Amino acid sequence: MRISAIHTEGFRIAAIFVAIFALSAAVFTIITLVIVNEEFQDQIVQFANADIAAVKVGYRTNGVAEAHEVISQRMAAPGASDFFLLARGEKKLAGNLASMPHKTGILTLPYPGNAAGHAILGVGVFIAPNLYVFSGSDLYHARLARQRILRTLIWVFLGALGLALLGNKLPARQAEA
Repeated sequence: MRISAIHTEGFRIAAIFVAIFALSAAVFTIITLVIVNEEFQDQIVQFANADIAAVKVGYRTNGVAEAHEVISQRMAAPGASDFFLLARGEKKLAGNLASMPHKTGILTLPYPGNAAGHAILGVGVFIAPNLYVFSGSDLYHARLARQRILRTLIWVFLGALGLALLGNKLPARQAEA
């Protein structure tokens, strides 16, 4: 009488191991993606706050003209935020964004032209009464990086799951021999 490998205690233990491994890997993947997303967003907000601080210093030293100059320099500098707005009331004074309602804090805005997969994360503040500054960056590259990380973790998971399943088959084949 031949004993089926599926009905053995070794198979049950291996199946439990594979299920626990799969659940652990899924939890690890979710936690990794959440942490990476938060870090990407924190980095964008830090860049935006640094750019706004430079605009504030420019405004305090030489007024609106210097704030305008700082934004122009920041727009040309590599590693700075992607999008800026300096506005007095409804009038745009500088930047590459159209005038918008003046909301303060960390904001997510639609990308100009509604490009698929793009959005702007940034910070809006008043640096003086009725003088609004927004600085932010496109989230597209952060989204691409998250997708690459997810794809890599899925491949690692599938590879490890394949090895676990293969490891389950080897003892069963040795027992048959």
